[in-house]
Amino acid sequence: MVKMHDNSLSSKLLVIQPLLTRFLKEREEIERIAKREGKVPQELCELCKGYGMRRTKTTVRSFEESELSSIAPFLKWMKDREIMSVRGQFYQGVGSIEVEAKELIGKRKPRFLKKGIYGYYYPLSEVKKRSFYTKLITKFDGLQSCPHFNPREPKVVHLFKQESGLGREYVSHLLFFCCDKCAKESEKTMCERGTVKEGFVYRVNCDLNGLIFENILNHENIKYEKGENGGEEGLYSFPPSSTIFFLRDHEILVDLGTYPSLDETTVFVLKPKLIVCLGDKSKIIELLSFNTNILVASEEGFYAYDHTRPVEESVDVTVNNIVGRLDDYAEEIRGNEHDRLIKAFERLGQELGYVPQREFSKHGLRVDCVWYDRQGKIRVAIEVETRGGWKKDIVSTWELEPQLSIITTYQKTDSVPKALIRFALMRSIPHKLLYINMETKNAYLFDKQEILRRYSLKKKGEEGRFALKKV
Repeated sequence: MVKMHDNSLSSKLLVIQPLLTRFLKEREEIERIAKREGKVPQELCELCKGYGMRRTKTTVRSFEESELSSIAPFLKWMKDREIMSVRGQFYQGVGSIEVEAKELIGKRKPRFLKKGIYGYYYPLSEVKKRSFYTKLITKFDGLQSCPHFNPREPKVVHLFKQESGLGREYVSHLLFFCCDKCAKESEKTMCERGTVKEGFVYRVNCDLNGLIFENILNHENIKYEKGENGGEEGLYSFPPSSTIFFLRDHEILVDLGTYPSLDETTVFVLKPKLIVCLGDKSKIIELLSFNTNILVASEEGFYAYDHTRPVEESVDVTVNNIVGRLDDYAEEIRGNEHDRLIKAFERLGQELGYVPQREFSKHGLRVDCVWYDRQGKIRVAIEVETRGGWKKDIVSTWELEPQLSIITTYQKTDSVPKALIRFALMRSIPHKLLYINMETKNAYLFDKQEILRRYSLKKKGEEGRFALKKV
């Protein structure tokens, strides 16, 4: 059992990772069924509050024999007039009935005529004297029919519509004249807009992330506070329409939105020891400013960031670690020369306490890899060239204002260091530059146009683990 006062990242992961593993598995299965069949599990629908958006849930109930007797006069009225479509809404005896018929109805002038269909409009005041009015119209809020309704073979059901939105909720009782197929399809365990058919599949509009995770928390009996407006008195209000959960006993803040919506105020008030979100590793960069531990979950795996881990501040120590391990790490990785080195640099950055990001771009500039510090500032910018072209790398890494830039090439000779000494732009470079030649296994640390140190990446038995010489 994890102690609640244990604030280490490992203790928080023991709590949240099993929940997220289950969440990802269930979400995949539920999304697959929802897209194929347009159905969402009823237990999720029952959790849904709609987040203030208008939604409608419907339930169908067949009439008993005794109830059908009160509907019979209305069905006869429709049959006698060849009425094929009907709709209407009533409120305290006020409303109307609109019908469409294949033939003219008596001497009454139709409201419209289109493709041999006559449309008529009946205010309720005109049907109050009919036998079906008291037993039928006054007991319902409206009526409607499906496109396939046949008055010669009528089917009618009691349709309950539970509508909510804008802070209110109400139930409408409707008479639904329909065919068997539409009677079955009319009953929904979800919002009318929860799933929408598009071609052969359904688009799912439900907040599945929030509903699935909340359902898991309930099953596991884990206390949580949900990110929605109108919470309990004294509870901090989260942004509206969000999928944010706070596990207060464990000090874990979970944001399962497609676009994380956490803000500084939320984090400042709750002071979580771990923030959880969905996405890829780059999400960690976006959340660094919150100064706490981070866990990013995805189908590919989990990416954790330990905020308490120290960052190597010394450029000299950083360089020593790079030249001492880079070649070995690259040899352990599969792929081409470029990708192997980038992955090796990523590993080195993590070991030194940084947050690496591959293929960083900004304002049209692009570098192969950067290392962020705990404040989200780029401390190291890295470029790997397998075919020369190192001069442009001076500019692209310079623009990111790092403390150290690294340029790695594959050259048969160490001609680049000599060229860097003569390169006029090096006079103004404000940071140190580490040049590495993976072919000759030599590295050079520059401060402007001066070589501070030369390193050897050669392994033991060749020239030692690595040697450094002050130049």
